[in-house]
Amino acid sequence: MTKPTILLDLDGTLVDTERLTLPSMLESIEHHYGIKMTTEEYINNFLGIAGSDIPRRIGAHYGVEMDDRIITQRPRKPIDILREHGAAPVPHMTEILLEYANNGCTLAIVSNSDERQIGAAVGHLNHPNRFDFMEAIGGRYFSCYSRPKPDPFGYENAMMAVGALPEESVAVEDSPAGAAAAVEAGIATVVGYVGVAHHPDRQREQLLQAGVKAVMDDWREFKDIVPLS
Repeated sequence: MTKPTILLDLDGTLVDTERLTLPSMLESIEHHYGIKMTTEEYINNFLGIAGSDIPRRIGAHYGVEMDDRIITQRPRKPIDILREHGAAPVPHMTEILLEYANNGCTLAIVSNSDERQIGAAVGHLNHPNRFDFMEAIGGRYFSCYSRPKPDPFGYENAMMAVGALPEESVAVEDSPAGAAAAVEAGIATVVGYVGVAHHPDRQREQLLQAGVKAVMDDWREFKDIVPLS
């Protein structure tokens, strides 16, 4: 039996980076445009959106013309925050995925973040098995920054690069946009994750509407959804 290729979103699925980097984004929006957005408002309206698309979406929400200064001229860049503080892995993710890697499964990251930010998150993972996890991922980072989810491009590109077929692949996502991208790419098993979600019940419903097969609160549930062979 062919071992599945496991394609993984990053923020909110592997690492809990939003809580670490979001304050810098909100400060940048207020500094450049005088808009004081709350964490709750950002999460409710813009969670999971690619950085390249954030100015347009936020500008449309507030009825103002925004440019990419809110990203390029942030008080502190996410990559610097990750390097200083490290990236907190979501509970039980590392040990579960290492089991799959050691069982012959290919792991890859498909994220709306740019490749430098993906590398910083993986390279500065706050976990004793950080180097084992880096080896398991093997530099297979696929950024959707230029064509963000829900566009299926990132998943299609990743499967082509690693030689995986959609029917033999699994995707794990925490956002409806990411789940929709994986479903449109034809991936056979799309799994939702809400373990660090701010509003898990609402996010669970949105993920199910986007077409996921199952939603897990804990990475240990992954072994029931995608059994090790």
